[in-house]
Amino acid sequence: MPVKLLVSFDIERPYKKDGKFEPKDEEERIRYLQLLEDINQVLDERDVSRTFFILGGYLDQTVEKLGVEKLVDALRPSDEKVEIAQETYGHPSIAPLKTRPDIKTISPEEFRQELRKARKSIETYLGVTPTSLRMPYGFYCGLSNYPEHLRVVGEESIRHVRADARSEDDLFDTYLMDEEGKIRQPFAYSNGVIEVP
Repeated sequence: MPVKLLVSFDIERPYKKDGKFEPKDEEERIRYLQLLEDINQVLDERDVSRTFFILGGYLDQTVEKLGVEKLVDALRPSDEKVEIAQETYGHPSIAPLKTRPDIKTISPEEFRQELRKARKSIETYLGVTPTSLRMPYGFYCGLSNYPEHLRVVGEESIRHVRADARSEDDLFDTYLMDEEGKIRQPFAYSNGVIEVP
């Protein structure tokens, strides 16, 4: 029996909140877009679908530096095997992280504005409306402990989210099964949003 695969990639580098780039950043941006084109070719040869989780700020900065055509060529938003999803606009955190005390958290309303700003950039440049979200950093138990942010996700028409991405000790070490061998992911939140591994 053939196995169907789906892979995902975060599209966020280089991105600078202050917009101050060095020449090496622009070289990285060009290399990264070429790498995406190469990845697409390999995945096409193997009939593999993919999701690109795009940081809205990265998208705006890339269009400003290189133009929309290079971005569209690399991401291929009209390809039936490509899903364009979002990772917010500026990669904020909705909760404190033990491993990253330097990161400022945002309120549910600030989070809503992040989602809307990213969606607008994706719609403007790529012509699609994202319905999936990868939460920056991720959290133990996903959005279960953040009901106001979960409410915002549902209200902003996000159907799938990847937020359950950390262990209890705040490391990127999430298990798909619990200690009793029961599947942890995927699962549905109370508002119908699906947490996906």
